[in-house]
Amino acid sequence: MAEFRVNEYLSLRLEDEETVICVSRARFMQCAFLLLNINVDEVSTFDEIESIDEAAEKLDASMEDPVDAYKFKIPPEVEFWGHCSNLQVWYEYDYDTRILHSNIAFPLLRRLTEAGDPLAKDVFKKEIVKRYKNGTDKTREFLIIEGFLRHLTMDERLHLILNNDDFTTLIELSEEIPPFEEEGVLIDSPIIEFLSSCIDTENIKIENGQITKLKLWNLKLQEFPRSILKFKSLRILNLRNNKLKEIPQDIDKLKNLKEL
Repeated sequence: MAEFRVNEYLSLRLEDEETVICVSRARFMQCAFLLLNINVDEVSTFDEIESIDEAAEKLDASMEDPVDAYKFKIPPEVEFWGHCSNLQVWYEYDYDTRILHSNIAFPLLRRLTEAGDPLAKDVFKKEIVKRYKNGTDKTREFLIIEGFLRHLTMDERLHLILNNDDFTTLIELSEEIPPFEEEGVLIDSPIIEFLSSCIDTENIKIENGQITKLKLWNLKLQEFPRSILKFKSLRILNLRNNKLKEIPQDIDKLKNLKEL
């Protein structure tokens, strides 16, 4: 059985002609597909391609479904050493997640962090922020769906996904909403935490850093929160099952509002 040690925490093994990544000597994941073999001297020479995620999209290939991506089959031993080379480069470049496909880089970086790797612990949150800001749409979607944004503090997460104006307005909105009950439980923790938990659910939608949908059901609101009028890109506003007496006449300030 061939084995390659990248560092104290990260190693690879060739088992039954399959490459296996190990963290702290324990099996972590099996490498399904060698998309690109990276040489140290070539990391910054992809022209306009900024990451392996972009390369995968441009090549119309994926790590999960490599059928017909290449017309030839790479021998298991050659592929193993290709993976070893890639992970060695990844480590030498401080676990830069642009160097690996996101569906390997982030789960592996999280596991290394949990295992106590000091470098991984130092860069993990930085890589989440960097790739959410500068990655592809698929990379951002992956980070959201797989729960990586939950590793950020609430303040870090809100600053990352909202522009400054909507971030400030969301804080103002939280100050206008009094404590309320949800399924019989009094929500008396900071309302901003509740609103933050609603982001990217059916209650709050964000596009290009701006809130486009706001659903505030069953909050026992008696007055219309004036801060809502500052969400310039708001298209859908739902305030059902509250105790509002009226909607302000200047609701027309929401120029993009399509549904109320």
